[in-house]
Amino acid sequence: MQATPYLKAKLQLLDKTAIGVLCVASLPRFVMAAELLSAFWEEIIYLVLDRFALGDRSPGGVYGMRKILILVLITLMQLSAQSFALSSESGAGTAVPNAKAPVPALTGDAEYVIGAEDVLQINVWKETDISGSVPVRSDGKISMPLLNDVQAAGLSPVQLASEISQRLKQFITEPHVTVIVTAMNSRRAYVMGQVTRQGAVPLISNLTVLQALSSAGGPVQFANTKKIYILRTEGGELKRIPFNYDAVIRGKSPEQNINLKPGDTIVVP
Repeated sequence: MQATPYLKAKLQLLDKTAIGVLCVASLPRFVMAAELLSAFWEEIIYLVLDRFALGDRSPGGVYGMRKILILVLITLMQLSAQSFALSSESGAGTAVPNAKAPVPALTGDAEYVIGAEDVLQINVWKETDISGSVPVRSDGKISMPLLNDVQAAGLSPVQLASEISQRLKQFITEPHVTVIVTAMNSRRAYVMGQVTRQGAVPLISNLTVLQALSSAGGPVQFANTKKIYILRTEGGELKRIPFNYDAVIRGKSPEQNINLKPGDTIVVP
């Protein structure tokens, strides 16, 4: 097998001790540049054996011992090269994790106002002992470790997260708080009277009277659909808002199809 001109030139400039350095120092550079074929390794072995030949070619002589040592050295170098290649491939697609605190996620609809009976998931980054799911009591407050009672009703999730974060600063350095409304129990309207299904209706964003009646199964056969009304409490006063079902579905009085508010009650006589 013919040696490459590059290796011949290097071997001519080195003595018997430097040949070992060539094997150790130069070959890893080739491995980093490209994968070495088995024929290339054989070429190195032949060149080194010829350089170390001292005339004693008996199996137990100096040449035989040198041959064994050289073969062991090159085998170890092959294993090292393979390990290097595998580690390079596995590390190429591995992202370095960021040890900094994550930016808090959006805490929910900024326009949503928390109310009594809502259920909140409160997460404080790296503080599992004070994180968890909490209900909003009838007085509008929640209970948290370290903080005791915190007013939640009347605030948006973003505002509540900011309030909790400010109060936690006396116990925790730079707390990161996330508030998520997992159950919107406070946002309910009610449908009663001559409908298929009476009861509470969850208030999805901009739910109208017509949509709420549809959720309740609609008026029954003998309902007085022209005399439907909505009971709403505003400023401590109970208001009665008329709703003509027949006119609205014909498109004659669209202004009566108002958006419902929490606590509204639709009465179908």
